[in-house]
Amino acid sequence: MDDEKDKDSKTRIQTLDDICNWNQPDNVAIEYHDLQQLTHISYSELFLAKCTISDYLKCIKNSEFIGINFDISEYCVVSVMLGILSSGHSFVYIPSDELGFTNFKKSLGICYLFCKQIINEGDVVHKFTIHSECIYLVKLKHVQKQVTQSSRRNYYAYAISTSGSTGASKIVKVLHSSIVPNIIDLNKILTITNCDKISQFTNFTFDPSIVEVFLALSNAGTLFMASKSLRNNPNRLLKEAYSSQVTVLQITPSVFLHTWTAECLRTTILSDNTPLRVILFGGEPFPKLELLLEIRHPHNDTKFYNIYGITEVSCWASITEVLITDARFNVNYLGRTLSDTMFQVRNEKGEIVTHGTGFLYIGSSQRVCVMDNENIEELELPVFRDSGDIVHVDEEDRIFYKGRRNKIVKRFGNKVDLTKLEEFALKMNCVKSCYVVWDDSYHQLHLCLTTKEKFTNYYNVNSDIIKHLQALEPLYRPDKIHLLENIEFTSSGKICLEFLKKHSIKKCRKNSIFDSIDFHKIEAAFKSAWEDNLQRGNGSFVKLGGTSVVALQISNTMSETVNLEFPELIGMLLMDATVEECLSYIKSIILSNGSKIINNSKYYFNSTRKIPLITPVTTQDNASSEYSNTEKQCCNSTSLTNEILTCQWHKCKGQTHRYASITNEERRLQYDTISRVEVLKAYDLKKCVDSSPTVFHCSKYVFKEQYSMSFVT
Repeated sequence: MDDEKDKDSKTRIQTLDDICNWNQPDNVAIEYHDLQQLTHISYSELFLAKCTISDYLKCIKNSEFIGINFDISEYCVVSVMLGILSSGHSFVYIPSDELGFTNFKKSLGICYLFCKQIINEGDVVHKFTIHSECIYLVKLKHVQKQVTQSSRRNYYAYAISTSGSTGASKIVKVLHSSIVPNIIDLNKILTITNCDKISQFTNFTFDPSIVEVFLALSNAGTLFMASKSLRNNPNRLLKEAYSSQVTVLQITPSVFLHTWTAECLRTTILSDNTPLRVILFGGEPFPKLELLLEIRHPHNDTKFYNIYGITEVSCWASITEVLITDARFNVNYLGRTLSDTMFQVRNEKGEIVTHGTGFLYIGSSQRVCVMDNENIEELELPVFRDSGDIVHVDEEDRIFYKGRRNKIVKRFGNKVDLTKLEEFALKMNCVKSCYVVWDDSYHQLHLCLTTKEKFTNYYNVNSDIIKHLQALEPLYRPDKIHLLENIEFTSSGKICLEFLKKHSIKKCRKNSIFDSIDFHKIEAAFKSAWEDNLQRGNGSFVKLGGTSVVALQISNTMSETVNLEFPELIGMLLMDATVEECLSYIKSIILSNGSKIINNSKYYFNSTRKIPLITPVTTQDNASSEYSNTEKQCCNSTSLTNEILTCQWHKCKGQTHRYASITNEERRLQYDTISRVEVLKAYDLKKCVDSSPTVFHCSKYVFKEQYSMSFVT
């Protein structure tokens, strides 16, 4: 019997409660800063609060998820977390939005909720006094109870919701065996001791907050916490963190760069005498090195780390120290994987990539989380989760971040990686950060930029940006450039996509000429032509029996419908395009010529594509207050099309190629020549397989690849 107990103790997984260090009861566990007062909570006080909650919760049979409402004071949340964990249950922090609460309640079957204010949805079953605060335990009404633990080995620590950056938002149930290795690894890598003071700036709805809390508690260190009111006063918060001797800071790059000015950072936490030992940048791509060198004091010795991971594999998966003084250092390097974590790179077919570019999957046999309605007992180990990221594996098996998979869009019938545009814009010295927004409905590309504080002359900045972007391939040139004055973040501290859309897409759509185009009629016309000429059923053009004759008929139908030519449509159809792909291309051509369609201008076939107009704008409604009227007129009248010649394109085997730039006179001559083209003779090769034709510039012939066909003018 004793042997069985010993065996069980050896195989038992460590929990978050197990790794807390209670051996120094007089140490300060929590240092809570408010605008009006400072509160210290010792380890002995924290332990007492934990036991008070735990002792009561042990009367609740079967392990289940217990909610912690958003209205509970930050410094009391830690005690409630510990009490729930110590009692054998699991916690979930409830966000302020009603939808989030409903989703958690439904998915996890939450029956009990800790809250500061009594709510109508439940009955009070117990009242606690925690750190002089009154907290109620409420039993919720009309909830179907769920038993969440299948065995002691599969013991959940908490549940959390993903931000939705890797797809639809999901509820993740995290086992102790998944998050504890993160804490142990970071303790060693960052050499955390009881002398460290760990900042807790992350919202409890974002899983890095768990790392912050238990990095401190597992070493008998101090957790630096701030009230919501203090967080809303960022300059005061920064001074408090500096004067309070914070040594470890975990933060997203966006919050770090856009909350404080370079001068504030250089004279506080990045000064020459700062107590700050470590900054962990995670959740977003690492900022550019030149920017960090500019905002830190020359004698500052704070270490910078790039930490990477996803919620689906419980927070962090890899880490690397970034040598910001080394200009050759690649900030996209993901570093070494943390314990019990595996990286796997796959191509579009799901095959493993050992060298080259692919999609990153993060997996583990121990650090396993349960998604939504999954059953942990049915998961086959190791479990891999899609990160949603594109990476590159070099000859030394190092993995480098390349961008998000959802940042590859179709523009003018070609795949465009928006990350490349962001990287190109970041090369400018005046640019602090940039974000690209793709308006799929209007097929417009928006480049949103923030500039460094010292670049205040908008006329010069706009001129530099436009000059810099001229080196881009036409496919990557944005339709609009937006200089942002302010930035808004999500609850996770990441850039808010809705904010970017509000200041780019919605602003540009106002009074748009495209509102006059009836895309529903155009779509209906195309689908009607498709169905009239092809076999019934879903599929691509060639697979449904499409031929070059049918492709020509469909193209002619659309040209007559819109009074506009679609030069690449026939080639796309013969390359076995789908309805959706063709409509995307048709829409892009229509939108790039919207004003001409509305004015009912006559169109002729041409192989040139005009470069989209680029108009620099700012987020301020009254931009004239920033610079003179003369500067404003010069800035608004400047566009890439003023100086760049249009280019001639042809498409062969699905690849778009570019001829040399041509003059307006040459282009008019080509139009006249093409408009006189007529078919004198055609020959049916019977077994000829459709393929994309090759157009030879300035030739009188059009050859069908692989077969002898010619049309003579």
